Amino acid sequence: MSKWVPIGPDFVFAPRDASFLHLSRRNENGRQAVVQSITVDPTDYGTIYTVEAPTSGGNSAFRTTDGGASWTPLVDGLQQTDPANVNPSSITLNKVSTGYVYLGTYSGRVYTSPGTRGDSWNTTFGNIGSGVFKLVIDPRTASNPSTTTVYAACNNGVWKSTDGAATFIQILSGNLADFAVRFPVDGSQADFYAGVENTGIFHATSPTASSSWTNLTNSVTSNLPSVGSFDGMRIDICRSTPRPYIWFFLKGSTASLYTAADSTSAWSAISMTSPPQPSYVGWFPNQPEFPGLYDDLFAVAPNSPGNGSQDILLFVFF
Repeated sequence: MSKWVPIGPDFVFAPRDASFLHLSRRNENGRQAVVQSITVDPTDYGTIYTVEAPTSGGNSAFRTTDGGASWTPLVDGLQQTDPANVNPSSITLNKVSTGYVYLGTYSGRVYTSPGTRGDSWNTTFGNIGSGVFKLVIDPRTASNPSTTTVYAACNNGVWKSTDGAATFIQILSGNLADFAVRFPVDGSQADFYAGVENTGIFHATSPTASSSWTNLTNSVTSNLPSVGSFDGMRIDICRSTPRPYIWFFLKGSTASLYTAADSTSAWSAISMTSPPQPSYVGWFPNQPEFPGLYDDLFAVAPNSPGNGSQDILLFVFF
């Protein structure tokens, strides 16, 4: 796009009104905020859900139904009840059961909005106990919200719920860097990829426990980079085919980029001229795999053919 226009959600004032004495969890520094999670309603592209944190601290979640012209806060009531633990980190939708929204938090809780699009939330919640950075809904089970399968990618591994995010069990342990899933539109076998920092890339088709996963990095035929040559990674999968891509980091810099035709094929390194690098390194001195202050994002464009030569890859550094 030739021009980008900010659509919010705004944090009260622009510029900040120093004489305004009332402070809330979402207006500490007026307009400033960082969007950390975003999801679009597939039935109405003007309806967007976001999670953000003001630059000075605090978190909130918002919804717009008019393409960003106005925004509705979603978690004020939850935060008033328990401000220490309601700190949103990720948000996603049940794209089959209309109005069901799932909210992950840094405290490890997963809240469900039962058909009200975030206007109300269940008082009970799934409690994982570790920060949730991504939630994935299995569309094959999504028609019944009470038995919907929800996957939570957390700081301490991957967790799975088969009761609509009411309870979770851990299905992969480790210091998780990223998690990507492809559910074929025909309902056939899915592909799950999990990247564990300093350890490797794990793959499964129907994960129920740690034993369900294969560490592809340990395979002598995979051709993936060896342990020690990376400390973090980002993963995405083509929508049209099961072709995965993995972007490896080492001490805050691009280490390599790999792809494969599918999970059973040998991986190939992709040559990069002037590979994407962070503009600043050093905000997390004890976690060198994080190149920027908040995020580094990687995605395969949804219109990519999945042939490994014409796919469009998107890299974002904060």
